[in-house]
Amino acid sequence: MEKNKVTIFVAGQKYNLVTADSEKYVTDIASKVETRINSLLSQTSMSKEKCAVMAALDFCDDEAK
Repeated sequence: MEKNKVTIFVAGQKYNLVTADSEKYVTDIASKVETRINSLLSQTSMSKEKCAVMAALDFCDDEAK
């Protein structure tokens, strides 16, 4: 299985990933995460880290339903 090296930026942080998924898929997912975090940041005074955790919980909740 071919591995792709993909660099993404989420919440101002750089992540270098190695994945079997396409670069477009990974960057699209990163964009969704970034959008969710930024939405939470604009609605609350929580830290970036707490917004990231809340975004993760939101995504897991969506997945479970």
